Amino acid sequence: MVATSFSQRPSDLVGIEDDWAAYCFDSAIALFGNWVEGKLMERDKAGKPKYTLEGLLSGDLTKGRFASAASLIAAAGRQ
Repeated sequence: MVATSFSQRPSDLVGIEDDWAAYCFDSAIALFGNWVEGKLMERDKAGKPKYTLEGLLSGDLTKGRFASAASLIAAAGRQ
């Protein structure tokens, strides 16, 4: 969303000049952003959010958070 708002890719914002590294960084940011947005939209049976942004960013996927890039990739594969 920031990239769209400012018409800049995430890699431009952090100054990555290598084309391949920039592409990989932008792709990782997009994957992560989509994962977070999807998790924030999940609701329990009562209609309350299952996850908070703080919870998602604090480190343990079993509690609605992720522990590492590997667990994020594994979680994406399960969905």
